[in-house]
Amino acid sequence: MVRYVVLLRAVNVGRTNRIPMARLREALGHAGFADVTTLLQSGNVVLGAEITESEVKDVVENVIFGQFQLNVGVLVRRASAVYSLVDSNPFSIDGAEKANMYVTFLHREIDEDLVRSKLNRGKREDDYIVRGKEVFIHCHGPYHLTNLGNAFWERVGQCHATTRNWSTLTRIAELVVDESG
Repeated sequence: MVRYVVLLRAVNVGRTNRIPMARLREALGHAGFADVTTLLQSGNVVLGAEITESEVKDVVENVIFGQFQLNVGVLVRRASAVYSLVDSNPFSIDGAEKANMYVTFLHREIDEDLVRSKLNRGKREDDYIVRGKEVFIHCHGPYHLTNLGNAFWERVGQCHATTRNWSTLTRIAELVVDESG
């Protein structure tokens, strides 16, 4: 059995895309996933399956549409890969600065040259490092004012993207470790 982290794009934000996590856990369990756990209300799921990442994505999308009549972006990673992200932070920051750290998960890899060509640097130049299907972001102010939000990555990469702050990512990694023993 492989442990996966499922990240849902833009659920339970404001009044849109409402998905009660208890109902989601139950529906995913009925769909055949094992040990389904959620973290927070923002669409962070850890589960076990004997199928591929792509198959997990398809099943989760179908469950969400069938149960909640919603089409939301679903990104799936092996739990071990998410856990290793915490240890591979490319920015040399600690303490309070970690509150300005984010990881954006992409549905597919994105070309670094394409990113540079499309990035419109504004008044604030936040730092980013693309590593495969993840982008580490260090903001020099509030995330909601960055040029490096989900809309940018989705536009440039022509794929779904969802972002988690460092605190949430760390909590997901701890959950993965707790569940695996």
